[in-house]
Formats: sequence, structure tokens, C-alpha cells
Amino acid sequence: MGTLRRRGVAAGLVVAALAIAGLPTALVAQRSVIMEELSSEIRVRSDGDIVVTETLRARFSGTWNGIERWLELRPPSDYGQSHLLRAVIVGATDEAGGSLRIEEHRVDADSRRIQVWVPNATDRVATVVLTYRIGDALGFFEPDSATGLTMDELYWQVTGTDWDVPILNASARVFLPGGAQPVQAAGYVGGASSARQVPVRFEEGAVSVSAGERLDPGEGLTVAVGWPAGAVTRPGSALGVARAQSGGGGVVGPGAGRPTSVLESIRATSPRALWPLLLPFAVFWVAYRAWARRGRDPSERAIAVQWEPPADLTPAEVGTLVDHDAGMRDIIPTLVDLAVRGVVVIEEREKGGLLSFGKDYAFHLAKPSREWSALSDHEVAFLNGLFDPVTRREALGAVARRSGALGALADTLTGAPASQGAPPGAVDSVLLSELKNEFYKSVPGIKSAVYQSLVLKGYYLRRPDRVRNRWLAFAFMALVVAFGGTPILVAEATGGAPTAIAMGVAAGLSAMILGIFAFLMPARTEKGARARESALGFKRFLERVESPRYRRMIRSPEQFEQYLPFAMAFGCEETWARAFDGLITEPPDWYRGRHGAFRPTAFASDLGTLSTTARSTLSSSPSSSGSGGGGSVGGGGGGGGGGGF
Repeated sequence: MGTLRRRGVAAGLVVAALAIAGLPTALVAQRSVIMEELSSEIRVRSDGDIVVTETLRARFSGTWNGIERWLELRPPSDYGQSHLLRAVIVGATDEAGGSLRIEEHRVDADSRRIQVWVPNATDRVATVVLTYRIGDALGFFEPDSATGLTMDELYWQVTGTDWDVPILNASARVFLPGGAQPVQAAGYVGGASSARQVPVRFEEGAVSVSAGERLDPGEGLTVAVGWPAGAVTRPGSALGVARAQSGGGGVVGPGAGRPTSVLESIRATSPRALWPLLLPFAVFWVAYRAWARRGRDPSERAIAVQWEPPADLTPAEVGTLVDHDAGMRDIIPTLVDLAVRGVVVIEEREKGGLLSFGKDYAFHLAKPSREWSALSDHEVAFLNGLFDPVTRREALGAVARRSGALGALADTLTGAPASQGAPPGAVDSVLLSELKNEFYKSVPGIKSAVYQSLVLKGYYLRRPDRVRNRWLAFAFMALVVAFGGTPILVAEATGGAPTAIAMGVAAGLSAMILGIFAFLMPARTEKGARARESALGFKRFLERVESPRYRRMIRSPEQFEQYLPFAMAFGCEETWARAFDGLITEPPDWYRGRHGAFRPTAFASDLGTLSTTARSTLSSSPSSSGSGGGGSVGGGGGGGGGGGF
């Protein structure tokens, strides 16, 4: 509830400010904030506190007051702490070191909202340096049974996952105290439950990590660093108890080093003992031969501009055929494609009620399931995910039970139901916000249907996801040998430690080779290769349609809607829309959005916002926690988000 209240207060302030200023709708639509950079410098102190210095570079479009940062004071879930973290805001400056005005608000027991006022925050890029100090953020672990190492750890959400704006570049650098050297580290990126790791870089007394990609709203960056105990005063020691009265683990990374005797034995060993190092060459040869026989695409021909997409492919199938991967970027255009074909009506609306603020979307089902016979399996799965019978029945039952004063009170608090304002004949309705942490259950089935359809249509002999996963399984088995089997071999070898170590190195190299080939092995058929060339040729047309040479191929306004879902799958919907400015003046009947003069470019921008919001919401799942190899973005301490105000 803390996050909802924060977002509600922030959205309420923005709406109130706009109402007072009397800004026109067109100007309001142009206001946006993009966080071009969030770099965090985290210094671990010897007393156990951490000092965080964040450099936030924001691009303001329109007029704003400044940057808002939300801090969650939750300890890492795996640490078993019941008390909240301690936070002290030190201050904020601009890039020249000048002090900036700060307002600190206590939202609830575990949340703080920090507003940093930026002078002249209108249509410019501004940099804010925010510094705060956090107590009780570290974890302390007893000696590990395998390594005998007593570890201290920082497991910290660098950005948090509650940002209202995208972050183009997120990074962090953790500095350790008293000459401590990091021995283990991990970085996680994505949604709150994502366990996807990114590379970390070990430095002298520090660790650095970068997201390496744009973070959309709902995504974040987390870092975990472990170091030998001794550099930080632990709770329970004499100094630790005095400090407290005055006021697991599981990261992955390099080990603490090898015994000198083993290194000496390697230097003295015979080259014959290192025969396992020949295994990666054999693995490469076998993998290369398999790729040459089954994983190589037919020779690619020159890409010629195509005026139409491949005849029997949907936008999701086209996007998957191009890169072998059915991602959410390929799946979301299915919603717009179904709307263009009259199956769904999309309604843009403001969240209503005292408990909700901001933008939401209502999806209205215009055709019953008996009229879905012409739809592809993945489109049917998509609709079933949107309009889940059980969820909808429960929601409709709740609406039906509203009556008189009770119904009016419910509408006042939570807003109108999705069905309010539905077009005549609508079969069902659902709000996008209602699908959060629910729709993700349907995503695997949708992806599977896309892959299966491409195989049945003859574009692949075998599903690319299964081919890729099979080879990744081989790579994982090699990693098990490298990091699990090697200690056993070393322990049991009689004078054969160098051979056992060479076996581990060979298994690690083999895992890397197999992992690379996993992404090379999916292969299209001759038909699939030609269809991919056609799809790329059509993408070239969509990207260059503004030039006089290609603009003449626009034969009718209907082409705008017909090809718009494909443009969204290729990420060039705004370029496609600009070609129709002045040609189309009436909005499509399947989208109910802003009022006033209709412009295709503004409409494409609205769809881009819908796509970004839907991609984040429909892929969201309930948060899980943990650290190290089983960790996640949302499992670390802290958290929060931010935006403009």
C-alpha cells in the first residue's frame, strides 16, 4: 500500500498543478521526464552503515518542479530482520556543487518521498546529486561449511522497481572499507522477480555493475557484494553493541584464491597431466558440425524492399521469425492487431476513485468466442489471458452486488468498473490494472503457440526455443562439472590435482562454447529464411516510408491501421505514422482516447505509451526474494523508485 499511496500523492500533485495552471491538453501531453542516467556510488563504512551518492541526470520535456525519489526501507528478505532500515538524507546538489532545496515526506512506516527542486526544469537536461545514509543494511554470515570463510554482505536495490519513468543507463559502484577486498558479487536486472544476472567487475576494494540496457517502469538494478569479515564492526561485538545502543548471503563470483601448494604443483606438473584442456576443442568441433548440419540457415539473399508483410504471418509471428525469440515486444502488438480486426476495443481512461490515480486502459471484448475460429492459437490464448472466465466472473459478481449507497461508495473509493462505457454488444471488459500479477500465467502458453504455429506453417523444422534450451541444458551440465565436480576430483585425485583443475577449466570453457552455440542452433527452413527476408524488406519500407520514393506506395488511409501492428513489432510505429499526417483526420473506432484534432503521430505516441505500460503490467508477477544464484532484483534491501513532480 505504501507504493500505491506514493504514486497516488505524486499523481494528485501533478493533476492539481495542471488544473491550477490551466494548461491546454496538447501541452499536458508533451510533458515527460526521462532519466538518462542513474549512477550510484555506495560506500560501506566500518561501522556498518552505507553512504549512497546518486547522480541522476533527467531530461525534462515541458515544465516541471524537479525530481522525486522514493526510498523503501525494507531489509533484504533473506536476512530475517524484523526492523526497518535507518535512513538520514544528507543533501542534494546540482552538477556544479550548488545546494538544492529538498523536501522529505514520510509516506508510511517504511517509505520516504524525497523531492529535489530543480531550478528552471523546463525543456532541458538537469543533473542532481543526492546523498543519503542507510543503517542496518548489511548481512553477517557465519563460516561457510565448504570454504570456511566468514562473510559480510551488502545486498542492495540500486534503483528500486517503482519508477514512473524509464531509466536509460543505470549503474552502481560499491566501495568496501578498511582494505577489504570483494570475493563474491552478483548483479540482477529486470522486474522485481527477475533473477537475470548481469556481469560485475571486480576492482581494488570495489565492485561495479551496470544494467547494460534501458530500464522501463517496473524494472530495476540490484547488486550483491560479499567480503571477508573483519572490516566492518559486527552487531554483538563490543563496538557493535555500543553503536546499536546509541542510535543467505549467496552471491556468486570468484573464490578467495587457491593454496600456494596447488599453484606450485601446477608449475611442476607434466604437460600430459593437462590433457583435459583438449576437451574444449573437441566440444567446439562437435558443436560446429551439428550447427553446419542442422543449425545453419539457408544462405541469405539480398534484402529487397517489400510493400506488404508476409501473407500468412501475424505481427507476433513476424517478430519471432526475425530473431527466433517470442518476446513481449512481439506479443503486445497482438492486442492492437485484434483491435484493428474488430475483436477488441481499447479505451484510454483515467483511474477513478480516491484510492487510484493516473492512466489506465479498459479492454472490451467485441466478439464472443464462437466467432474466434479465424484466429490463430496464440491470439486465442492472448484473449483468454485478458478475459479469464474465473477472474471476470468474480469481478462481475462484485459489481452486481453493488447497490444504492454501497455501490456509490465503492465507485467513489475504487473507481468505475471496466464495463462502464463499454460499446454496445460488448461481451466482456477488463482493466489493464486488474491484469497485474495475473496475465503472466498466460505468457508461456502464448509464446508456445507462436513457436508451434511457425513450425506447423513450415518456417522451422523444430521449435527454436526448444533447440536453444536443449543446448543451454548441455552448457549447464558442463557448468555443474566445472563448479561441482572439480572439488570432488581434486579431493579424490592421488597426486592428480593439476589434472582435476584442468578438467574444471575445460568444463567451464566447454560450457561457454555450448552456451554460444545455443543461440546459433535455431534454424529456419528455406521457406522461413525467405519469409524472414520478406519481413526485413517490409520493415525497411516502414522505416523509409517518409521518403518520396516510398511514400507513393501508400494507396489508402486503411493501410495505416492494417500495418500499424507490424510497425509496433518492429519498433517504428512513429515513423510509419508520420507518413499519414494530414492524410487521416478521424481516429479509428477501435481506440477511444484523447479528444480534439486527430493526428496519426500523436496517436502512435499514445500506442507507444500503451505498449510500454502493457508490456510492464502483463509480464509482472508476484515478487519473490533471495540472493546470489537464486536471487532477484526485488530481493535486496531498500527499494523504491521515482519520477518527476
